[in-house]
Amino acid sequence: MSRKSLGLSAILTLLIWLPLVVSAGTGFTLHSTNIPSSGQIPQKMAYTECGGHNQSPHLSWYGAPSATRSFVLTLFDPDAPGGGFWHWLVYNLPASTHALNNQRLPATAKTLANSYGFLGYGGPCPPPGQEHRYVFTLYALDRLGLHLPHNATPSTLFQALSHHVLAKTTLISHYAQPARP
Repeated sequence: MSRKSLGLSAILTLLIWLPLVVSAGTGFTLHSTNIPSSGQIPQKMAYTECGGHNQSPHLSWYGAPSATRSFVLTLFDPDAPGGGFWHWLVYNLPASTHALNNQRLPATAKTLANSYGFLGYGGPCPPPGQEHRYVFTLYALDRLGLHLPHNATPSTLFQALSHHVLAKTTLISHYAQPARP
């Protein structure tokens, strides 16, 4: 599937499934210890083709509903050409998980292919001269795990979680490639 069709699929997925999500109360919060309060993603977290080290951020959260059985984490660039770009899709994070440290995921966690075409985190890499937003979204689910096929798409993931979301929280950051001499 091309990056363009993945982007269009992502937008359609968001328009169809996200209205079904229950908004989180004020207590469910997602934050990062290595993305500063300005929201600017550090260069080391950028994709390797943009001069970074493709290092995923340290994320932590608190205040999930007590009925939470698992989490889903996504990272989406809504400003990417073609309608959007998925950088990270992680599901089956156990309810006992309250943080992700760089590339280490709990043993039960699974990832979908990102829009780069590989499993796992793919850092920001907007076109030179453009600053893009990067939206981390954490969903608290009332279900222990999602059973998805090995070739699942973001649409498949959102369809599977749509009726199981107890709450969601987001962290919005941004990134632009450094100016080149």
